[in-house]
Amino acid sequence: MASSDFSSLPAPSLEKQFGEFRTHLEESGTLRDRIRTVVSEIESTTRLMYASILLVHHSRPTPDFVELHFFDFEGD
Repeated sequence: MASSDFSSLPAPSLEKQFGEFRTHLEESGTLRDRIRTVVSEIESTTRLMYASILLVHHSRPTPDFVELHFFDFEGD
């Protein structure tokens, strides 16, 4: 009987620990979701920046542009 009395004592403590652990997991999940959202926004912005850079890079006729400006700087 003493063992059954002893085993019933830690139950509230275990419940409290599991409650705290559950709260910690929920907070961790919320933080993970926020991080996922920010990473998604960063990836989207990075894709837009990359697309803009490609447009600028491909919009110039490179050989003519280099030759024209090279001779302008050489003459100065």
